Amino acid sequence: MRLRQDGRRAAFADRLAAGATEGPREEVLQVEWANLKVSFGASNAPVIAEAVNRMLRARRIAIVGRRSCSGAAAWLHYLLRVTTPKAVLADDRGGAFGLDLIDLEEGDVLIAIGFMPCSVETVAAVRHARKVGAWTLGFVDAPLGALSRATDQQIVVGAASGAFFDSMVGMMAAIQWLAASWVERIGRSATDRAKAHRDLMSATGAFDAEDLSEHAEGH
Repeated sequence: MRLRQDGRRAAFADRLAAGATEGPREEVLQVEWANLKVSFGASNAPVIAEAVNRMLRARRIAIVGRRSCSGAAAWLHYLLRVTTPKAVLADDRGGAFGLDLIDLEEGDVLIAIGFMPCSVETVAAVRHARKVGAWTLGFVDAPLGALSRATDQQIVVGAASGAFFDSMVGMMAAIQWLAASWVERIGRSATDRAKAHRDLMSATGAFDAEDLSEHAEGH
């Protein structure tokens, strides 16, 4: 996560110093709309298609994102894991970061998520994956950054912000695009697994009973 050094950041800081109680709603909307246009750019479409094709053939789909991008990596992992057992999140829980990557082999896929300046661990994970023959995809905000140079293909997202830090709106939208394309491609097996997951969570009491009843009534 990096601090913004442009005029938008200065304007935001000035508003805070002046005791502003209302956020810059229109400015945020305009900036985020521009981010979405970048993330859904035409040049990303063939990369999404190639990624889905390679994910279908892969034995394992590893996902890595550190620091400010750890939440985006966790979200992509959740979306994929609900629909396939092949998805693995390399997130260093219990010191297992290396163990989550050790089984990668030729034909597998590693998806790396990072803003510039990118985490050393993320770039190192990509280099390891390519060394063993896995195909690598980067979700990036900088086409010439370290993660872009390290990966086989890149999905470029908008990350401009009217505040202090990079926006995650464009990143999360692009992740949704990949996940939706994946589910559309694998079809019935995805919905069957998602339903099994929902039923298991319901049976183990993971969901609030009132929410479940309201959801059922709505359908």
